[in-house]
Amino acid sequence: SSHFGSNHYGSRLGPSICPTFSCCLALAMESAWTRRANIDDSAFIARICLQVAPRGHADTGMWDEMIPDVDERLAILREFIEEDTQGFCLHDHFCVAGVGDRALAGMAGYSLQSGVSPLASVEVLQRVLLRHGWSEEAVGAAKTTFSAIANACEGAPKDAWQIEWVAADEAGRGQGHAKRALQAVLERGRETGHAHSQVLCVIGNQPALRLYQSCGFVIEEENRDPCFASLGIEGVYVLRQALVRMTQKGTPE
Repeated sequence: SSHFGSNHYGSRLGPSICPTFSCCLALAMESAWTRRANIDDSAFIARICLQVAPRGHADTGMWDEMIPDVDERLAILREFIEEDTQGFCLHDHFCVAGVGDRALAGMAGYSLQSGVSPLASVEVLQRVLLRHGWSEEAVGAAKTTFSAIANACEGAPKDAWQIEWVAADEAGRGQGHAKRALQAVLERGRETGHAHSQVLCVIGNQPALRLYQSCGFVIEEENRDPCFASLGIEGVYVLRQALVRMTQKGTPE
């Protein structure tokens, strides 16, 4: 999934985070880094990966419509990320990339065979929403919407290394941060013994599609399930690639 001017769930750029060219240039001149996320990254993951990714190439997305108040939205998403121990939104699944002391892109990688369950995330979301005083009716509607994503991810091959919640801060787009984060997530898949990887990309989200194809993914299927209508999208491409470890000479091991 990606908001890369883009997630795979969603369509137009979101609100500008850093509108000035000089700020973007200053960031580009600092030392770039990529690493695995930790709990201190929860606020960034909430603000960028989870909030922005479902917008795809749109102004708004699933979370904007589900939780209109931005402060409440980010508070709920941060708690969700920190408590989703069995699901696909836990901070530990993410890799982040950035410059200086600022994270600028991130995404998650996981597999069903490792015990991660996207449907478990639905139950955690329910618990967090109830704690925030939501009515049973409102929680039920939120669960229905979020389940469209969870079910799509739950249907992946159990041994596939799934890539999810792909997004970049607008200040860091076009500088290779999302690509470096994606490469780091794919390397984690190789290190944990996964032979292939899968990512979903909203049909029409060309920036995200170019990112995935630049890292070796190819479109193998299209999923136009009617459930995606609740997310305001036509459907998703299913992209896959083999995770082949290379020798220092650049040949497959």
